Amino acid sequence: MAFSREFLDLIGASNLIPGPSSSEVAIHIGYLCGGWRGLLIAGICFILPAALMVAGIGWLYVRFGRLPAMAGILYGIKPVVIAVVLQALWSLGRTAVKSTFLGFVAVLALVLFVLGLHPLLLLLLAGGVACAPASRTSRVSLSVLPFLTIGGGILATTASFSLVSLFLVFLKLGATVFGSGYVLLAFLRADL
Repeated sequence: MAFSREFLDLIGASNLIPGPSSSEVAIHIGYLCGGWRGLLIAGICFILPAALMVAGIGWLYVRFGRLPAMAGILYGIKPVVIAVVLQALWSLGRTAVKSTFLGFVAVLALVLFVLGLHPLLLLLLAGGVACAPASRTSRVSLSVLPFLTIGGGILATTASFSLVSLFLVFLKLGATVFGSGYVLLAFLRADL
């Protein structure tokens, strides 16, 4: 019983800090079981297989991605990816949207995303609007929103990519993304 309580606390704490929750939980369990050596072994064993698979898939895509047969396979994968994302959005929406006001904020965020607002700015904007009615400083929160929107338009412009800029994009993702990998889709679409 104590282990399950500790495990739930660990999952809750992992959801409060940026980065992939599953990796953080696995690494922390490694630390609990084997100290710093366990942390390193758990981290390597959890991350390395996925990194090798992604590297292999990336190599296959670069090597064979322009072949007509591969184009058909990639075209066939798209509906599956869309279905997985829509199912996750449906489940998350049923859990997260607890009032008409939050539903309005969600629809507004979707519209602004389709119009090209940068995902980080969109998170700030939607979070500010969702929290504004509950705070005494709602007028101040709402008065900042137009400036955030203008700033997001400026931030959304992208420069040419180099390894350094690619590193900075993923550093930003690691530092700002909470929870699951579905959140990455909006960031990857905007930045890459």
